Amino acid sequence: AAAPDSVRFAAEALLDDREFVLAAARESSRTFQYASQRLREDRELVLSAVECHADALLHAAPELRADYGLVYAAVSANGCSIAHAAASLRRDPTILAAAIQNDPLAAAAAEAR
Repeated sequence: AAAPDSVRFAAEALLDDREFVLAAARESSRTFQYASQRLREDRELVLSAVECHADALLHAAPELRADYGLVYAAVSANGCSIAHAAASLRRDPTILAAAIQNDPLAAAAAEAR
């Protein structure tokens, strides 16, 4: 597989192509940062990326980082991804409990931002 950062050299049209971005995001969460803004705002695509690599939440549009269902899915898969959630959700007891259940270090990650 290509190095995750090599995706940044892809044509702009590819970075706005749903299938290309999803395939790249399945390989590494870091590739999602190069997706077009339109795709980083696509809830269904972001949820798919987060299910593969919860850290993809870091590169999601701000409104999706505040999306309860999406953040819950992310922290359930990788508790420390709570660090990339909106501040209001980092303090949410249910989100925090799900994150800590997945990874006890999530409590520190929630406080880190």
